[in-house]
Amino acid sequence: MKRSTFIFLLLCISSINITFGQNDPDIIIWGDKALEWEDFSGQVESNSEHEASTRGQLRAPNSWNSDSLTVVITAEFIKSKSWVKGTPSDHLLKHEQIHFDITEYHARLFRKDISNYRFQSFATVADEVTALFNERFKQYNAMQNLYDQETNHSKNREVQAQWNEKVAGLLKNTAAFQTHLWKIYIGYLQ
Repeated sequence: MKRSTFIFLLLCISSINITFGQNDPDIIIWGDKALEWEDFSGQVESNSEHEASTRGQLRAPNSWNSDSLTVVITAEFIKSKSWVKGTPSDHLLKHEQIHFDITEYHARLFRKDISNYRFQSFATVADEVTALFNERFKQYNAMQNLYDQETNHSKNREVQAQWNEKVAGLLKNTAAFQTHLWKIYIGYLQ
């Protein structure tokens, strides 16, 4: 009997579309293209002191049977929840792209987490995946906040340049985990 569960981590709760090869025109999957200002189609938060906002999400629908766990982990940009105001610049767009890159970095770390994890029992696979996902979300959220704090939302150009290099290096170091689809052997479980 095949069991299925959907676990999703996002900055904002949204509906889930589990088709691989995303067809939702409101979503950009990391790696499909670099962000452009035209992708920021959300309503500007008028009370925000910031010039732009990127809404990203990690999505990880999964299913399993008696011998394998299949997880499709994607880093996604939500156009209708992302916005820009004022006069956008290339510098600010790069800052927003790094937010999206950080989302992909944590998707890769979650793929690594899942692939290295030894599940305890067949009955607890869903709970264990959820726990791994929730822990990754905490680390993802902390990194996003640290990025904005240290760069002062892109205003500190020197620190922004350091983060640009740092995140590029992190993505390079986790390139082995850039594939979205992961199938993990769990036939050892009872």
